[in-house]
Amino acid sequence: MKKVLFLSLIFMLSVQLQAQKSNYAQYAIKSGYVKYKITGNTQGIKELWWDDFGAKRKELEQSSSTVVIFGIKSEEKKHTLAIYDENKYYEVNYAKNTAQKFDIPFSSAMQGKTEKEREKEAERVINSLGGHKEGEQSFLGYKCTVYRLLGAKTWVYKGIPLKTNANILGIESNVEAVEFKKLSSLPKNTFTPPSDVKFEEQDVRAADLGALFQKAYAEENNQNINDNEEQITDIKPTKYPYDKFQKIVNNFQLENYTRILLISMQGVHAANFVKGFEGTLSIVATSKDNPEYEKNKEQLTKKKHKGKTYYFIQEKENSIIILDVPQYDSYIVISTEPVMPEDKMLKILDRLPF
Repeated sequence: MKKVLFLSLIFMLSVQLQAQKSNYAQYAIKSGYVKYKITGNTQGIKELWWDDFGAKRKELEQSSSTVVIFGIKSEEKKHTLAIYDENKYYEVNYAKNTAQKFDIPFSSAMQGKTEKEREKEAERVINSLGGHKEGEQSFLGYKCTVYRLLGAKTWVYKGIPLKTNANILGIESNVEAVEFKKLSSLPKNTFTPPSDVKFEEQDVRAADLGALFQKAYAEENNQNINDNEEQITDIKPTKYPYDKFQKIVNNFQLENYTRILLISMQGVHAANFVKGFEGTLSIVATSKDNPEYEKNKEQLTKKKHKGKTYYFIQEKENSIIILDVPQYDSYIVISTEPVMPEDKMLKILDRLPF
């Protein structure tokens, strides 16, 4: 169960981060507008405007949801505005009277790829999570690629979802485009956040990732997250250049593994790979000044492999190699779940020229 939870968190996080990171071409159409009708347990309207091939986007949704679970009926009204403009993300929740803005320096696995490469990468991720490409069908007169994943079926045209039908645990959700326009351009103020709203600035920190997984693990094991609060500390930035880390990860391939996340936040670089629901592989570049690694290092035996210094940890559910990179006063931490023998971990290390 913990593995499913962990994989689900990685998947949801990667989707969220890639949605919020928008300074790369996401769609194969420069500018446009889509109006969706939402039916099922949720009823309403959703609108999408985009420019610069998706680098700038605005989404507006007004809907109401009714769900009955074990005889308990819950209703929720939604009225939200989301604006993605280069490295900035703005979100207004009119129903709850809240507004937030983020400045997020993420790097997507799709960055710099062509339309065909993005489609192939999307198929790899979907396949790794148990989904598949079903074929091609026409919708609104457009030739769409159809994907099926986790009880949902989606029609995608040049990167733009035009129709989604889902029925998960008896909860039905249908989002279908009723209006679709390709535009030459949009007014610049389309992506300007509303001036009559006070935005609360959010600082997305690398430490938040650790807190997210720690909280999820604690809940899974019926632990009190407050018992371990002292373990969540400020993370020191690594001196390892992100462009070098990114290049090495981009060139790395491991049979049956698919990369779903590549990020850098406040000097901590991280990449995640999944092997369906069978395993995970994580690669992290972190400063030696971060105490958790220094503490572990004192309890481990220093080892040598092809001129490199490393430490090996084998726990009940995962294996870890900590590679010493003195040039940048950093560690490269490679972890796998489930457990992998040290010799196989070293073979992975050989394919990562840090």
